[in-house]
Amino acid sequence: MRTLPQTSARSILWPPTTALASVNAAVTLSWIIYRVQLAGLLTQVGFPAAFAPVLLLIDSILAIGVEPLSGKASDWMMQRSKGQFWVIGVGAALTTSLFLLLPLITQSLQPQSSPQIWFVGLLILWAIAISIFRSPALALLGHYATGKQLPVAASLVTLAGALAGSATPLASPWLLSLGAAPTFLFAALIVGGTMVWLIGAHPKSEPETRLASEANVTPFSFREGVQIFGAGLAVTLVFRLAIELYPKLLKAANLQPPLFMGAIFISLALGALLAGRLASHWGNAKVMQWGYGLTAVSLVLLLLPQTAIGAALIAIAFGLSFSFIFNGILPWVLNYLSTVHFGLGVGLFFSGAAAASSLYSGILTRLTGLTPVLIVGLGIVALLIAALCITNRSIAFQSHS
Repeated sequence: MRTLPQTSARSILWPPTTALASVNAAVTLSWIIYRVQLAGLLTQVGFPAAFAPVLLLIDSILAIGVEPLSGKASDWMMQRSKGQFWVIGVGAALTTSLFLLLPLITQSLQPQSSPQIWFVGLLILWAIAISIFRSPALALLGHYATGKQLPVAASLVTLAGALAGSATPLASPWLLSLGAAPTFLFAALIVGGTMVWLIGAHPKSEPETRLASEANVTPFSFREGVQIFGAGLAVTLVFRLAIELYPKLLKAANLQPPLFMGAIFISLALGALLAGRLASHWGNAKVMQWGYGLTAVSLVLLLLPQTAIGAALIAIAFGLSFSFIFNGILPWVLNYLSTVHFGLGVGLFFSGAAAASSLYSGILTRLTGLTPVLIVGLGIVALLIAALCITNRSIAFQSHS
């Protein structure tokens, strides 16, 4: 394991970190637009709208393999002094091209009475393309900050992603009303634009030159991979359970969910700034430990009788507490891996996240008898699993440092 120096705030390379945050926001918005428009695209090429959740499940299952493979490929390219932007660039270019192409195809095919299987292949190719470049891109954060400053740099990335994520509850109807063509064009522009920004802001001295300073690179073990994957699965499952359960509880109390769900994402975004600052003083592990406990309490609070003020406070509390965990994930992965394994490590985390989405969509939604109490209990169990994966791995690596 590499020994990380104690760094000052000036050690954060803010221009590329800001560009990377914009890429994270672009990826998040792209997925939101894709999900919002997917049912409409499918009906235009002869499929029922009900096929959309099935296709999203297929996308999640494929991402389980694509994310770590693309991360590993970027690591391999970096070790051979070819840079990570080959993998990132191919994925981003394919994503942008398909965003421009898909609505044009649907317009030229209307109307369709029989399903067009090949069009589904293009949709799946888009999901693969965006999965190709996300992990290698976010792995660059480990080159833009080190040590105790990583959570501070990560807070900007989390802030941008969570603010973009708030578009799901707050802007989905508006995005749907715009139609596929303008929203896909917008997504293509932000993916392409932010990627150009990142390439321009990237340090002129390629980060792979740091490999020379790592004389004793610790091999990436199976155990480490399982723990990173498990953390990604457990943390994502906690969040997914909460944001799927809470709207149902709000509707039962005659409250409209969008504003309250938007408050969760905005609180998560702003809480990341606090989490990053606290982690730079107290340590990332301690802040994440506080996050486990506070998030568990917030999950239980979801079950309380809902009033407008109480629901808003609970939403804010959950967003803030979860930010203490979520903002620490990337720094946790990157601080305990050699540079040559950054892409694979980040890819395995997102592979676990995709597995959580697959588990929820493919299995949990089909189970009968899952009461709110059982869902909250499952979320707390997932929190314990995440804490076990992260804490054990931190101890294991610290014992070798």
